[in-house]
Formats: sequence, C-alpha cells, structure tokens
Amino acid sequence: MLIKQNGKYGAMVGNIRVFTMERAVEVYKMFAALCYADLTMEASVVLSNVGDDMHRLGFTWAEIEDMELEAIA
Repeated sequence: MLIKQNGKYGAMVGNIRVFTMERAVEVYKMFAALCYADLTMEASVVLSNVGDDMHRLGFTWAEIEDMELEAIA
C-alpha cells in the first residue's frame, strides 16, 4: 500500500524514505535488529524515535512491539 501524507508520496522511517507500508515494516525490523544487536542507551533512543515514525504512519504500539519481537527472534 502506498504511503501518502500531506499530498505527497513517501514517509521517513528513521533516516530512510519509504513509499509503501510493506517497506516501512522491513525498515523498522532492520532498525530493531541492529539496535538489539548492541543495545545501548543511544540505540534505545534511535529505536524509540523510529517507533514513533511507525506510529505516525498508523501502526499501533502492539503491532510495533510484534515487529520488534519478530526482528529479534
């Protein structure tokens, strides 16, 4: 599904521009895997910010948590 916000296509997830919800999920899982590989306070802040991006796209916090769990399984 294409992402359209404020009349423009695409959205930022972290520092990566995505154009579909599917790609947003892929990018979030990539961030989660990288952040959990070396979990520091800084990595936690990055993952929290990227989670906020996902929430703004319409994902629930439960869905975001499920994505994190999938990424670290």
